[in-house]
Amino acid sequence: MHIFLEFPKKYTKGIELHAQTARLEIADLQGVGVEFSGRAEEAVVREVSGKVELDSNADLRVSLEAFSGRLDFNQISATSRVRVPEGWPFRAALRGMGNRIDYAIDGDRAEDFSDSEAENVIELNGMRSELLIEKRANKESPERGSLYLLNLRLRAHIPGRRRPFPQVFRMRAAWRVSMRSII
Repeated sequence: MHIFLEFPKKYTKGIELHAQTARLEIADLQGVGVEFSGRAEEAVVREVSGKVELDSNADLRVSLEAFSGRLDFNQISATSRVRVPEGWPFRAALRGMGNRIDYAIDGDRAEDFSDSEAENVIELNGMRSELLIEKRANKESPERGSLYLLNLRLRAHIPGRRRPFPQVFRMRAAWRVSMRSII
């Protein structure tokens, strides 16, 4: 099952989303803050500028593709991985207690390759969590499985829509999705 949500650019300044999903895609959002809470195994952030906040106590794999802004991980006792493109400048920030950020290049451990002067930020908040920031030299898409229980993709335009809309989507299976658009 796939759920595709679009938002009007003119009226949307922030999106809060709660879900349990195998894959989360956030795409084509410019200057809009997105806060995701819940569980996701994999997240793809594509063609996005602004702040993306991922609140999850589960391990998470994130792939950044054409992203500019701030990416925050808020976690407790979780290990997550974020893949950044080669040559993408970012600053890493570490907050909370007992957290650690490690670095890798094409799967091999590496020294800190973040840039303390960069405008893009990757931040780890929480307690007893780890974040592996991996640089990929190739331009291939991240590995993908063949079956996804739920696919959420956020877009920032609905033709003909005049106002933002708070809605709650409920599904009969074990998933619950709620979305609130904030002005």
